[in-house]
Amino acid sequence: MSVGLLPLFMLHQHLDALPGHRALGEAGLDVHACTGPRDLHARLHSHGAPVCAIVVTPQDQESTLLIAYLRASTQAGIIALMPRSEADLRIQSLLIGADLCLPVNTCARELSAGVLALQRRLNQVQGPAGARAMSNDRLADEPARPATPVDTRWHLVNNDWELISPQGVHVALTHNERKLVGALVDEPGAVFSRPDLAHALSDSLQEIKATSINMLVSRLRGKARHLGVEVPLGVLPGRGYTLTAPIVRPNKGVTDNEATDALDDVPNPIESNTEAF
Repeated sequence: MSVGLLPLFMLHQHLDALPGHRALGEAGLDVHACTGPRDLHARLHSHGAPVCAIVVTPQDQESTLLIAYLRASTQAGIIALMPRSEADLRIQSLLIGADLCLPVNTCARELSAGVLALQRRLNQVQGPAGARAMSNDRLADEPARPATPVDTRWHLVNNDWELISPQGVHVALTHNERKLVGALVDEPGAVFSRPDLAHALSDSLQEIKATSINMLVSRLRGKARHLGVEVPLGVLPGRGYTLTAPIVRPNKGVTDNEATDALDDVPNPIESNTEAF
């Protein structure tokens, strides 16, 4: 990493799409081009007070779901870059996790200032080594202790009958909710249409209609919101449902890498409301 420069992490294809990206270094940014969402996720986890920039356009809306995923699984600062005219896209990006929205043609100096502002706030919140003044010589001589990593994943426990949020909130599941969540967890990153989920939930004792899936999802969301949390379940208009954050089954030995496999193939953006498709 270049000394004195502010690190900024971006997907390689997003960097190429950024007008004037060749001037970023002159503006004080040390840009790290990542090969894909998985690489970006890994680098953000390994760097203190990281900031990433994601280019979001109406034609390539996969990036909005990437924003939601990174917000749920990292503590990185997220800058969304998009056309100035896309007000709805800016609002959506802010609601699902972006810290700052800037026009995609923002000059390199302004982008650098945004990265600096976000990194300053992250340093204050995370308190990296050197960010706080030591109160006495004894503390100054103590080696910096690494911050305890925060588990931002959801957990599906008790034989899939209970969801536990990253904040420790327990959400009990009904029979059909259990099968719904289980189907999504079995294929992280996949998008399920209503007929797909209806088929997964149906068995010899009951047949679930596709029209019932919206109601089932709505009830699960309502139950979680009553407890003060949002289940990581998004709907992609015209396509179906998908997870927007990792859900792991600790009792089945799911690893961290398996929990983030969905980042290899990020689908289209999430919508907070349930729409017909």
